[in-house]
Amino acid sequence: MKCLLTGLLLSALPFFSVAENMTSDVSAYKQELMQEIINQFQDDGTFTQLAQCTNQRAERLKDHFVQTLDKCLDTPDASEEALNQCLYVGVGKLSGIPAQKLRTCVESTAENDNQDKLEQIEKQIAELEDQLNLLSEKDDLNEADLKREAALQSKLDSLYIKLDAEEQAQGRRSEQ
Repeated sequence: MKCLLTGLLLSALPFFSVAENMTSDVSAYKQELMQEIINQFQDDGTFTQLAQCTNQRAERLKDHFVQTLDKCLDTPDASEEALNQCLYVGVGKLSGIPAQKLRTCVESTAENDNQDKLEQIEKQIAELEDQLNLLSEKDDLNEADLKREAALQSKLDSLYIKLDAEEQAQGRRSEQ
């Protein structure tokens, strides 16, 4: 449902198809992968956000997601869109929520997450700029101040690169 989910699923599916004869290994790996995805969604609040968007209970959505994820991992089409569609349709059928509503909720959640990332990076940039400004106001910088200034500037440069990359990625996502 999120980019990470799709990445994990896509990376795991070739393993499932190659290891058909190792049923117990595949099954164990599949269960481990599913638990990892579910834990991440619980930890990052995805189920809670979807529950708020759909007016459903988070636990109920989680149960439907688990049932659907298990089936979707067994589908032969490993494309990102096919996996997402399988999840939207499956969870939708179990919960009574139209697949398009789920898609809209997930996209909205992802958009909010991306905006939060940008705001966090911008906040860090502002803090570093404030620290650099305080250092530059000093009349006499000692060696420790110069080292701190260089370290702060390096962190600031890294954050600007990260901000630029995140803005570009967000632009690409909004174009799709």
